[in-house]
Amino acid sequence: MRGLPIATDIAGAHLFMNAGGAREMHWHNSAEWAYIVDGHCRLRWSTRKRAEVVNLGPGDLWYFPKGHGHAIQTLGPAPCHAILAFDDGSIRNTARSASATG
Repeated sequence: MRGLPIATDIAGAHLFMNAGGAREMHWHNSAEWAYIVDGHCRLRWSTRKRAEVVNLGPGDLWYFPKGHGHAIQTLGPAPCHAILAFDDGSIRNTARSASATG
């Protein structure tokens, strides 16, 4: 990971999940945006009042406000490739795992 000193209000990340891969339910201390570059994925997200499952593909976007739980799973035989952005200027220690917090 390499930091960009000028980027103090936003951070970026590259998500590449192999076919059959999944990211457990987690949330961030910052908002998260994503753009699907290639492949397909299924998102599960929830708040205290609502839960939803959506399937996304190339060109689709997602947005989660700070603290919204979400999980990601690849669909089909190809990897899922997405570009992520966070609104806090740092990707260190931004994810909180549901399983890690009991």
